[in-house]
Amino acid sequence: MGELWALLVEADEAEDGIPRSLVEKKIEELRKEPRPGNGDVKPEPTPQSEDWATR
Repeated sequence: MGELWALLVEADEAEDGIPRSLVEKKIEELRKEPRPGNGDVKPEPTPQSEDWATR
């Protein structure tokens, strides 16, 4: 309950109403997540033209 109250106070003090700690937590999650284009994970190509023909 104390953590929730701290987030509410932090949100009240923030200009946009979003607690800074939540924003920083999300940024860290996104940094750790593998993204296509950085060599970690390659997206599988989708044959869009063939898909259109088989509809």
